[in-house]
Amino acid sequence: MYHITGILTLIFLLGVGSVSASVIYVDSTQVTQPADGNSWATAFPDLQDALSVSEFGDDIWIAVGTYYPTQDATNREASFVLPRGVRLLGGFAGTETEVEQRDWENNPTRLSGDIDEDPTLQNSYHILELTDTDSTTLIDGFIIEDGEATADFTGEQANRHGSAIYHLQTVPQTTSAFKVRNCIFRGHSSFPENFPPTTAGGSIYNKTNSGNISVEIDNCTFVDIEGEWKVMYNENEVEGDSFKISFKKIVMQGNQDEFGIIKLHLNQANTKIDFRETVVTNYRPFGNLIQCNGNNNFFDFDFNECSINENIFYSEVGSFGTFLRNIGNKNKYEIDCKNFDVINSTIGGFYLGGDETVVDFKCDSITVSNNFQSIFNIT
Repeated sequence: MYHITGILTLIFLLGVGSVSASVIYVDSTQVTQPADGNSWATAFPDLQDALSVSEFGDDIWIAVGTYYPTQDATNREASFVLPRGVRLLGGFAGTETEVEQRDWENNPTRLSGDIDEDPTLQNSYHILELTDTDSTTLIDGFIIEDGEATADFTGEQANRHGSAIYHLQTVPQTTSAFKVRNCIFRGHSSFPENFPPTTAGGSIYNKTNSGNISVEIDNCTFVDIEGEWKVMYNENEVEGDSFKISFKKIVMQGNQDEFGIIKLHLNQANTKIDFRETVVTNYRPFGNLIQCNGNNNFFDFDFNECSINENIFYSEVGSFGTFLRNIGNKNKYEIDCKNFDVINSTIGGFYLGGDETVVDFKCDSITVSNNFQSIFNIT
């Protein structure tokens, strides 16, 4: 029995490499019938049709336009489920023969949760869902907008997280991974009604169950995000899991809301987060850049060529408005900042709630300009 389990796990990890890769075409303006997705001329008008036939190694090319996860304006559970090893590529005009010919900036391809096309009503809880994917799984060249992970206290807990991307690792002792490139995340909400603060959120939500998660976010912008923990929320089910997150060439543009940007709700986990060429701008009082809840964790944060501009991570309430807020015991942090700019900002430093928590903070080449108050003190 153990031998069989080992073989099955090996098959899962290797994927279905014997399947030949295909390109599947999607164009919302296409009216040709029957549509089979084999060319632009016979492209699927609905992205869901392409996802339903896609297999490991396939590319899905999506033409300029707006795509909704469902035509049922009341089905908030609907989302685009991206299979393992599939590359989702936007920004096509609908005539290209090579992926390099696309122009994602001038051919805006929208994945929208506004299923009733009415901004005043409720939208899809999640726009994209991924489960047990691998590092070849890619989302590239989209505007991902208007997800609402706003289920109230009596609703499904999953629907309070991941308004843009909801990502799960479920197969024990494996790593689930994906990459996002050249995307704009905007108009998302994750602030449930009638629910305790700081317990929900994240445009991107990652959760492990006895395994690891690896996520790379490259050349993306997060803007006009409402609610708690606007960019990312990570959580583990089993002690001993690990998270590896990379942010490169990112703009995180805030608004007047409270709470913060990234939350790590973990116990006995190892977490590595790299920030490269990342700009955090226009966040306001009571927000925390990073908040960590849980015990016996190791956190390794690297900031390289990053800037904090026009922010107020500060408040008179000591546990809010901080660069780092720790709620838990026996956590260890290693924080390394290089070429770090702080401009027109106020930052509250570190708040360490709990016992036996240690911060090893190194900052090389920090530039401070205008109205900078407080600083990486430890309280």
